Amino acid sequence: MGMDFSTSVNALKVYSQCLKANGENLASAGAIAGRFKEILVTGSVSINNTTVAPQNQVFTLDQKPIRYIDQVGAPQASPEPLNFSIIGRGMVPVKDVSGNLGYCRNATFAMDKDKKLVNSLGQSLQVFKTDETGRILSNVNPKNPETLTTLNLKDQYIPPKASTKLDVVAELPVNSSGGNSMAWAMTVMDSTGHANTLDMHFTRTTVPDGIAGAYAWNVSLSDPNGLTTSINDAYKQVDNGDGTTAYGTTKVIFDGKGAILGYYDSSAGGTELSSTPPNLVLDWGNGSMQSDIAMNLGEIGSVQNMNVSAIDRPKNAKISANGYQAGEFSEFVITPDGYGVINYTNNQNLTYCRIPLSLFPDANSLEEVSPGVFRPNLYSGAADYFFPGEAGTGLLKTAHKEGSTIDSTDVYLKMIDDQANYISNIKAIEVKKDTFNRLIQST
Repeated sequence: MGMDFSTSVNALKVYSQCLKANGENLASAGAIAGRFKEILVTGSVSINNTTVAPQNQVFTLDQKPIRYIDQVGAPQASPEPLNFSIIGRGMVPVKDVSGNLGYCRNATFAMDKDKKLVNSLGQSLQVFKTDETGRILSNVNPKNPETLTTLNLKDQYIPPKASTKLDVVAELPVNSSGGNSMAWAMTVMDSTGHANTLDMHFTRTTVPDGIAGAYAWNVSLSDPNGLTTSINDAYKQVDNGDGTTAYGTTKVIFDGKGAILGYYDSSAGGTELSSTPPNLVLDWGNGSMQSDIAMNLGEIGSVQNMNVSAIDRPKNAKISANGYQAGEFSEFVITPDGYGVINYTNNQNLTYCRIPLSLFPDANSLEEVSPGVFRPNLYSGAADYFFPGEAGTGLLKTAHKEGSTIDSTDVYLKMIDDQANYISNIKAIEVKKDTFNRLIQST
């Protein structure tokens, strides 16, 4: 009878844990990325001592807690743009305030006062750093968690960048009736981030002797605002003060179809054409570093940049230079494939990091160290890192949070069964206790 009594006590403990799990499930039914927890109950028979007599056989209920972590909840819209739902498998790496690494699917991230991305559980997002083009840094191994870093956007600033390339698109007229000279303003950034306005001139000229071209145009620059101290001779245009103008030495030669035939340096003479125009070199009056700018006027045989066509007057030229002013942090954007991009106040967008997702050989065996946060153990296996969309991991859907996978109705039905088993074992214990007391009293 003692064995029967211990069996009921064991069962009471097991179903007590089942009821506790049901309570946790009901509390998590509306939680972000809530996961169903179940106590798997199995029975076993053990033999006491070395005999096999029936009274020495003990029936025992075994319990194994399991949480179905690998399930995927439905995405729910969120007003916070940095919240994201993982549309598929995978867990994001996070760290608590003590620096302990964990994994979760609760990606309700928002920027805290220190400009870290922290979720509603107080966990900081961990990322792999990239360069501004999105390539993983050379000192980062995207398979090694030791090279993860806490995403921190504090003091993000982009220094000014001087112009290093200038693209010109212009359609020039065939006949002088369309105009022999035209000019458009253009903007060039110096090394201090100052935007400088210069004028680019297109002037009809003669095709040099010995060159089988159909049309020739001079390309030169003037500085009406006195921003430069010098422009290199290849492009410098100067008013001689006597009604004449001295142009730069660069000529664009076109063939009979209006496509670029080559570039001619009038200071060198001869009949040689170059396949590329000379660089534009500018010295500034504000102490900025010298600018050395590659000129993209068009490829040989192309009409995509500069060309000559049968029009009465030229269309507006499009002249654009790279480079930008300094910029402060404006916002952080997360892409579906996990790139973290910083937008700056100067309209520049630079990639900063990439968010990994972790897979485990048996994610359902992970150890839950705090609500919704898990760590690997011997049974789950170690984390393997991938980027969203790789190896069956999900993409990220921003401005969304993941819903719970717990069905309250199913929990209530299970609770009824567990409650019935719990009560039946209480009654069994009471009956056995009364029977035992009567036996004692009768002796």
